[in-house]
Amino acid sequence: MNILDELDADIENETLDEKRLGRLNRYRNNFVLCPTNFKFERELPDLTWRTFKHCEQDHELPDEQGVYMISICIDSQKLPTNSYVLYVGKAGDLGTNNTIKKRYRNYVNFSGYKNRPRVKRMLELWSGHLNYSYARVPANSSTGDIEETLTTIFVPPYNTADFSAELKDLLKGLNIL
Repeated sequence: MNILDELDADIENETLDEKRLGRLNRYRNNFVLCPTNFKFERELPDLTWRTFKHCEQDHELPDEQGVYMISICIDSQKLPTNSYVLYVGKAGDLGTNNTIKKRYRNYVNFSGYKNRPRVKRMLELWSGHLNYSYARVPANSSTGDIEETLTTIFVPPYNTADFSAELKDLLKGLNIL
């Protein structure tokens, strides 16, 4: 007996409504938007953010360290500006040489995320609706510290290991991690 064969057989026997519910459920996520967390914005240094559509095009990105976010956005003339942060990351840190340009390329080349199932799922589910935002980090600032502050503020659903120990324990208690 093979679990995948059994699941496939069950899917074939589903009603149209069950298939519709399954389709909608594919895009469902646990998320936390807690106003208390928004207060941590005060801990961030001054950051200048640049945002563009996430696509395979190579943008003129800096070969510098920084932080970045991937957010979902519905671009429409009929809708107000909107976005939701799905993932926060860092490009390099004190003592490393990773850059914003290198990290972006990891997200447009399959080889850069194929062994990261959550990131792969995010990129596949919302392809065409994602924005990539980045900010250079001031000299002598830790991208890791800034990343942790950003994950505290946004609690992005596709991050798993970049939260403070205290927040990580709370998210585990909520069955989010």
